[in-house]
Amino acid sequence: MSQLYPNRGFGGLAFFCYFAFSVCVIIVRSEVRVVYCIQGGAVQDVLSSVFMYNQTVWQAKVQCEKPLPKNRSFFIPGETKKFEDAKERLKGGADGIELQ
Repeated sequence: MSQLYPNRGFGGLAFFCYFAFSVCVIIVRSEVRVVYCIQGGAVQDVLSSVFMYNQTVWQAKVQCEKPLPKNRSFFIPGETKKFEDAKERLKGGADGIELQ
């Protein structure tokens, strides 16, 4: 039987490494998609990351070289201007929230 399958034993390790790599690519793609307001969803992220990982990584690299869009509706840590604007709007204890 060993003549039919001379490399047995490493298939599971190869699958685990590819799966771990795919999970990392999925995480990066979903973050880039959210930050740059790219249309898509979780299923599309998984399928493209598993079956077309080289194009997916290239798309994320090219997209990250572009500036962030101005019309995004979320807070990125490090952007204090948006945080300060939100702090000013909530000043005075709106809804019982106090910011320090």
